[in-house]
Amino acid sequence: MNILQLVLLIVTVALIIQVVVYAAKHDYVKQIDWAEPFTLRYPKIFLWIAIVFFAAIGFLLLNMVIWQDVRPFAVILLAVLAVCSLPALLLALRWKIEVSEEYLVHTPALGGKKQIYYKDIRHVLVTPKIVVMDTTLKKLKFISGVYYMEDLLFRLRENGVDIDRQP
Repeated sequence: MNILQLVLLIVTVALIIQVVVYAAKHDYVKQIDWAEPFTLRYPKIFLWIAIVFFAAIGFLLLNMVIWQDVRPFAVILLAVLAVCSLPALLLALRWKIEVSEEYLVHTPALGGKKQIYYKDIRHVLVTPKIVVMDTTLKKLKFISGVYYMEDLLFRLRENGVDIDRQP
């Protein structure tokens, strides 16, 4: 390994460590009132995972461009990192469920917004890892670790939605 490659690797690793430490210290979730409108989002860790993967992609690309060292393994690794980081980035930045008094507005990672009235929600299944919301339009599946999940369940219960919790 060339000395410049080593310096580039050290700078990239230092940047990644600083971003992750900053993210861990500043990932605050505001306390809300479940009776007021709020928004469910994926945890910020999805964004930081995408940032780390994009930093690795940048390191590999810089390594290939500067030293013009294109190897099949590096290209495959770039493709794998891109495939892993793009969904995490879309979930962190785009996916959300806006909860209001009369309805939910679901914005998926890809596609447009869908308005779902509480009366159109047939059943909600909550497990320790995943939540499945069966509506007349479609089934929504998301992790149970989204921000404000319990507040959503209070709102659903208040509006007469059948909620099934499994251990």
